[in-house]
Amino acid sequence: MNVVRGLVFALLLAVSPAWATQPAPPDPSAPPSAESTAELQITAAPLFGEQGCVGGMWTEILVVLRNRAAEVRRGTVTVDAGIGRVGEHMDASRTAFEVAPGAVVELRLPVHVMVGSQLRVQVLATDGTVLYESPPSFHGVSTGLATLLDVGGPSALATQLNGVGAQIDFDPRAPSSLFGKSSGWAPASPGRGGANARSLMVVASPREAATAEPILPLRAATYSQVDAVLIRSDALVRMHAQELTALTGWMLAGGTLALIVARPEDLRHPIVTALVGGESKATPVAPETLAVVTVPPPPKTSNLRLPPTDEVLPEALRALASGYEGGNLRPSSVGSTASYGLGEVHLLPLDPTVRPAVDSAWTLVRLVEVVRRANERQASILFRLGQDSPPSAEVRRYLDPNEGARWVIGLAVLLLCLYAVLAGPVNFVVWRRRGTPMKSLPTLVVASAATFIAIVGIAVASKGVHGRALHLTFVDAGGGSPQGAARRFRAFYVPSSRSLTVHASESTAVLATHLDDASDQSADSLVLDRDALRLTNLQLRPWQLHVVREEGQASLGHGIALVREASGATAVVNRTGRALRGLVLNEPGKGTGYLARLESGGRARAAEFEHWAVSAHEHTGSRLVDEFTVPSLVATFDERVAGLGAAWNAVHESVQQPLDWFPADVPTLLAQLEGGEGTTVDSGMRLEHDRLLVRVVGYGGAP
Repeated sequence: MNVVRGLVFALLLAVSPAWATQPAPPDPSAPPSAESTAELQITAAPLFGEQGCVGGMWTEILVVLRNRAAEVRRGTVTVDAGIGRVGEHMDASRTAFEVAPGAVVELRLPVHVMVGSQLRVQVLATDGTVLYESPPSFHGVSTGLATLLDVGGPSALATQLNGVGAQIDFDPRAPSSLFGKSSGWAPASPGRGGANARSLMVVASPREAATAEPILPLRAATYSQVDAVLIRSDALVRMHAQELTALTGWMLAGGTLALIVARPEDLRHPIVTALVGGESKATPVAPETLAVVTVPPPPKTSNLRLPPTDEVLPEALRALASGYEGGNLRPSSVGSTASYGLGEVHLLPLDPTVRPAVDSAWTLVRLVEVVRRANERQASILFRLGQDSPPSAEVRRYLDPNEGARWVIGLAVLLLCLYAVLAGPVNFVVWRRRGTPMKSLPTLVVASAATFIAIVGIAVASKGVHGRALHLTFVDAGGGSPQGAARRFRAFYVPSSRSLTVHASESTAVLATHLDDASDQSADSLVLDRDALRLTNLQLRPWQLHVVREEGQASLGHGIALVREASGATAVVNRTGRALRGLVLNEPGKGTGYLARLESGGRARAAEFEHWAVSAHEHTGSRLVDEFTVPSLVATFDERVAGLGAAWNAVHESVQQPLDWFPADVPTLLAQLEGGEGTTVDSGMRLEHDRLLVRVVGYGGAP
């Protein structure tokens, strides 16, 4: 896609969820709380309010410090997770601060929230004095709200749409069992609603005290709590670089942006052109946008408000409405739409936040449709950024060096059997025949010591005497995109107990320990530095695997293009700078094929792929999805590329199923990038194994 070429100019977007019933986030201009000191005023709350602490997801705690003293104030802010995964208290996140006299500092601490956890914020001076402590009242909750973030809000939209209910087949926030799989799908009957009828909520982001600019998350994973973002183009182009980087990652991972074109010149701004794939211009509203939009209502037994009823675009609004063309834009029911990575960008025909548009059902129903489409799009996102998925034993099994050392047990058994035969009966028989049976005892001692040393030596040689790291990375990307959403499993294996610090691979990534079962314990904590996060106090045990899960972005060079040829067939163009191996291409309506290798710069047509069935249709609720049948193909994959089947199986078992691996209307490519991510060291340990798997979805990229 041409969209991604503009990524070097600007990393875009804006998101920031907050639920309807939440208390307002801390206001930097508000009077100090009771817990604040007189000289240092402190407020703290989740960025999206208390109801924004959705269990199983990431959030950011907004801490505002206003220094009224005459000297610089320094200290540490700590977020105590309260109840951890196994009931212990632990520090979830912490960072140092420094506030100049008369200054205001706004900190955003990322926290992984578990269902039922109680977050508590504590601010300490450098001498350990407690300056502020919030009650443990920020609970990890479950919510069924479908959320639209109004970055320019609060506006009249909240009054019009809060509490409106609509049937959505897929709920990306469906609660999941920590150590078992579950589905976000629910049966539904068209027009009658179903189990996943959800209430729409419009929320607004907090604002900076000095500039009144919105305060948005610095990490893409925080946006797992929002379904779609509504923002004006003039606000978009003013966003801070780190916020744009995080928001771009959210878009690449499947986020949905509804953009209000506030000024014609914004269509030529690098951020907007990066979003839509080039410069665009205003046109008359397309017939596809003027067509009637029908949003399924909630169940008849529900007390949710009915969604707006569509109507003909009123004449008073027709003169204000615009369509747009250029770049990758195409007409849609909600305006002009372009794909961006795995996400979508909608250029709206009207500004729905002001009158008269905000009072029109024609406008409101299209915003409900934006949120509905955003939810439905998540059905083909394998790892929703920032959302927990059940830990997979297959990931640990794939990465664990102990799994590849089974031969040691066999060899040890063989040595013991030889020892039992030679040191016992044979030894005594030999010395008895020589007439000195007592001399068999020294021989027995020597044989026992030699056997013991041999077994220990073999075990040490197989496990190693130096620490090592192992990586398995999965990247989900759009066609032609130079970057994709990445989930990394970073494993560490050491010969002796030690404490480890793990740094995030890039600034917007988040880190968490990958617990395998409820008996595992984790006392690590996140430390927020100026550049990125680091996970500290990671306690490693000898010859046991410890896995850290990281969510962020990964580079694919200049991308993997999926282009439609004149004949209608699909072609794959490799511009990653590395060879692709074990390629599986699914063409819409034409089946799946396999290609062993595609060199960097190479091009392969669908006809060159060997036919190979790797998917199966599966009914899930009211939808039909194409599931990846890799568990039955592990041996076949491994025959063609060593270890590839086991790697795909590990990724597959980590996905909350059932999801659509192969969307029906666009091509999908699965492949391995040769050489992994190209790193050789992780946290001071030699990187022994590095495998990178990629899924590319949709047409995009230069032919």
